[in-house]
Amino acid sequence: MRMLLMAIGGAVVSGFSTGAAADVAAGNACAAHLSPLALEIYRATAPALRTDTVIRELLSAKVRPMVMSGQVAPGPAREAARAAGHCLSALRS
Repeated sequence: MRMLLMAIGGAVVSGFSTGAAADVAAGNACAAHLSPLALEIYRATAPALRTDTVIRELLSAKVRPMVMSGQVAPGPAREAARAAGHCLSALRS
């Protein structure tokens, strides 16, 4: 099941084309080096990324509920969000 979700997530990220200046190759290359948690965050947020999106707000909207529900501790969540944010910036450039 997890592999299926990862494949679907990869297809969503690979199909990212809504931004006029999206660099899918750079985003995917960056994401290949992410931790599992950071990759989950990246895949959950990449489809919502637009040229005018504030990446920090987008990440907060995804990560805050994960922390509040106890799914992940604040420290690891913060680190993973920073890493995912770096890749989202690469994707948007």
